[in-house]
Amino acid sequence: MASSTRDDDGHDGEIRLWREDGWWIATDVETGVTTQGESRAAALENFDDAVALNDGERGRAPTDEQLRAAGIDPADNITGEREPPDVLVWSMWRRTFSGMEVVKMLVNTGRFEWRRTTGDHAQLYYEHPTDETVVDR
Repeated sequence: MASSTRDDDGHDGEIRLWREDGWWIATDVETGVTTQGESRAAALENFDDAVALNDGERGRAPTDEQLRAAGIDPADNITGEREPPDVLVWSMWRRTFSGMEVVKMLVNTGRFEWRRTTGDHAQLYYEHPTDETVVDR
């Protein structure tokens, strides 16, 4: 991957863009916000949308109807009550997942909360449990 700097020091607002498996990937180096698209333009358009969602400039909380349509009980759209699932075990039987499948799994079993949504993007939130019985990994 090409670097945007000669000495590999990052810059404020640095974006990395590369091609992988037929997709263009765009990442905000500081926040880790990452999107993809079939073209550079599509990846950057998706990226702008995802960064605005992350920054709270776009999007809204998902409705109960959207949660139910995704197979999520609105009462389960909470965080901080238990550890997330071991995603490695979950993913061993399959290699590709839709974004909605990942959202559904994380909210239903991992105690992630779907906080905001815009377009095809979902912002999930996880708060580590404060219960003393939870063992840090």
